[in-house]
Amino acid sequence: MTASRSTSEHRTLARRSILAAPLLAGLAGTLGPAGVRPAAADTATPRRRQRPRPWLPLRLPEPSGPHPVGASRLCLVDSRRADPWHDTDARRALMVTVFYPADPAHRHGTGRRPPLAYMLPGEAAAFDDTANNLLGLGLPAGTIDWERVHTHVRQDVPAARGRRPVLVYSPGLGEPRTFATAQAADLASRGYVVVCVDHTYESPAVEFPDGTVATMLPPAPDPRTWVHKVMAVRVADVRFVLDELARPEALPHGPAGTLDLTRVGMYGKSAGGLAALLAMAADQRIRAGANFDGNLGLNPMDPAGDLPPAVTDGIDRPFLLLGSDTPHNDTGPSWRAFLANDRGWKRRLTLLGSRHHSYADAQTLVAQAAGPLDLPDGTVVEDIGTITPRRSVQVQRAYVAAYFDRWLRGRPTTLFDRPSPRWPEMSFANPDGS
Repeated sequence: MTASRSTSEHRTLARRSILAAPLLAGLAGTLGPAGVRPAAADTATPRRRQRPRPWLPLRLPEPSGPHPVGASRLCLVDSRRADPWHDTDARRALMVTVFYPADPAHRHGTGRRPPLAYMLPGEAAAFDDTANNLLGLGLPAGTIDWERVHTHVRQDVPAARGRRPVLVYSPGLGEPRTFATAQAADLASRGYVVVCVDHTYESPAVEFPDGTVATMLPPAPDPRTWVHKVMAVRVADVRFVLDELARPEALPHGPAGTLDLTRVGMYGKSAGGLAALLAMAADQRIRAGANFDGNLGLNPMDPAGDLPPAVTDGIDRPFLLLGSDTPHNDTGPSWRAFLANDRGWKRRLTLLGSRHHSYADAQTLVAQAAGPLDLPDGTVVEDIGTITPRRSVQVQRAYVAAYFDRWLRGRPTTLFDRPSPRWPEMSFANPDGS
C-alpha cells in the first residue's frame, strides 16, 4: 500500500464511518516494569521539529470547578497480553494521563512542579502532520507549538484529600488522548479522577518515558474486519486499565488512594464513544457511559449495518448520546437502533451549530489559530461549526458534568428531561427535526 493510498483510505473511513475520524496509530516504545518492550513500530521516530513562531500561543479554557487540577502520565504494561498489532511476543503497553483534583495549596503553582505539557516532543512532531492532513483541520505544519498549549494543569502535584469517582476517556481514531484535555481537566476540577487512554498503534504517536515514540500503523485492507479488531482491542485496553487502577502500587504518587472504583464511568469521542458502549457491555464496573458523536456500527462503509448486540439489545446501565450538528451525519441509523431497545436509561441530544471536532480541543485551538493563520471561514466552520467555542465549551461542560453527577454521585438534574432555556443550543431533536 502506498503512502498516498493509505492516507486516502484513512480519510474515507474518517468521514464515512462510525469512527468519523482519521485512522492513525503506532507504538515504538519501551517501558514498564522489568524492562518490558512493546514491538517496534513500522515507522521511524518523528524528528523533533523546529519551534513555531512565538506569536501564536494557544490556551485551553480554564477549568470551571472549585478544585485546581493536577495530572500524571503513567505507563501500563499488560504482562498477560501480547500486543495484538504485532506478530511478536511483545507485551501490550499503554500510556495514560490521570487528571485529578489537586491540593488547593498548588492552585497557582509554586514553581516546584511544572505545568503539564499538552504533548510530549515526539507526540507533537507527529501531530503537526496529523492535524493538517488526517484530521483535516487545515492547520499548516510548523505553525503551532503543540507541546506548549497552555493546559492550566500542574504536573505531579499532590492530590486533594477524599475519594473520587473515576472516568475513563477513549479518543477518536487519529486523535491522541491529549486532544480532549480541556474536558478532562474540567471534570477533574469538579471532583473526578479522569483517566485518558492512548490505544497504542491507533494513536498518531505515543511517547514513552524513555523518549521512544510509537507511531501509527495503517488499517487492514478490509475495513470491517479491521474495525472489529480495533474495538476488541480497545475494550481489552479499558478493562486492563481498570484492573491496574485497582492496584495502588501501579498509580503515581499524586492520585494514589483517591480513586473510588465503585463509581466508574466512561466517555469517548467518535470511535471512543462506541468503545465506551462496548466496554460497558463487557464490564459491569462501568456504571454510566457517554458517546460524543460516534456511530455505533462496526462496518465503516455501511453506517446502518453490522450493529453489535450492545446496540440492538441494549445495556442495563445509563448511556448518553451527544451528537454534532454536522450535515449528513452518519450516526442516525445506529443511534435510532440503540434508542429503540428497551433496556437502560438513555438520551440523545444534539449540540446545535457544532461539528464533529467540537467535541475535542479543536473547538478552542482552531478558533484561536484562525486569525493569525488566516484560515478561510469555510475551514473554520467545517472544523468546529458556527457555535462560538466559548459557548460550546460551556454547554458541553454543563451537560457532561450533570450526567455523570446524576449517575455516579446521585445528584438530581432536570437537564435530560426537557430542553433547558438556559442552554437552548442543546436540542432533544435530530438536526433534521426528527
